[in-house]
Amino acid sequence: MPEKIYNIQEVADFLGLYKGTIVNYENRHIFPKAHRNPINNYREYAKEDIEGLRKILKRGR
Repeated sequence: MPEKIYNIQEVADFLGLYKGTIVNYENRHIFPKAHRNPINNYREYAKEDIEGLRKILKRGR
């Protein structure tokens, strides 16, 4: 069964952030760049990616 892929809005909801904050953190190199769908160029996140972002947020608090 393929792994569930999450979009930026779902990730923002999980982390309690705005989508723009995630993009800003990527641009400022706080978060690693998200994988991009080659067809539509949307950001895509696996569960492991979300856990990694959550750890980065905890370190900063």
